[in-house]
Amino acid sequence: MGLKKRGQGLRSWIRVDSSGNSQIIEVDKFTMMRRCDLPARDLRLLDPLFVYPSTILGREKAIVVNLEQIRCIITADEVLLLNSLDNYVLQYVVELQRRLTTAAVAPDYLPFEFRALEVALEAACTFLDSQAAELEIEAYPLLDELTSKISTLNLERVRRLKSRLVALTRRVQKVKGIPDMSSEILNMNIC
Repeated sequence: MGLKKRGQGLRSWIRVDSSGNSQIIEVDKFTMMRRCDLPARDLRLLDPLFVYPSTILGREKAIVVNLEQIRCIITADEVLLLNSLDNYVLQYVVELQRRLTTAAVAPDYLPFEFRALEVALEAACTFLDSQAAELEIEAYPLLDELTSKISTLNLERVRRLKSRLVALTRRVQKVKGIPDMSSEILNMNIC
C-alpha cells in the first residue's frame, strides 16, 4: 500500500521544437514511450545512471542518441533531452536553437532531425576534444618529470595516464564509427 511502482516517476526534459523554441516538460517514462513510439530498452540508453557506449538508434518515428554527454530523442518536429545542468547539454541546446533560427532566415535544406543530429555529433566531438586537451596538458609535465627522474612513483603516474588515454581513445573510436551507421539512419522514414 502506498508503494510507488518502479519507473513511474516524472523526469524533467528539455524540449526544443523545429522553430528553436525550448521549454522544460515533466513526463513519466511510459508517456515518453508512447509519445515517441519507443520501447523501454531504448529509453534506458538515455538514463544518466547507466554508462552505455555511444550509440545512435534509428527507430520508425525517432532517433535515440547517446553521445557522451548528449542523450536525447530526436523526432521529426522536436528534440527531447533529459534536463541537465551539464554545460555541454546547455551548449547543445543553445547551438541547436541558433542553427534553427538561422535556418529560418537562410534556409537549410536538411530535414530538422538531421540538423539536430549534426549538432549532437559536433557537441560530442567538442566534449571528447576538450578531454583530450586536458590529458595533453597533464601529460607533458609528467613525461618531462619521468625523463629527468625514473622512479616507481613516476612510472605509476604515467601508467595511470596511459590507461586514461586508452579509455578516451576507445570512446573516440566508438563515436568515430557512428557515421558508418548513417546509411541506416538516412534510409529510415521518420513521420
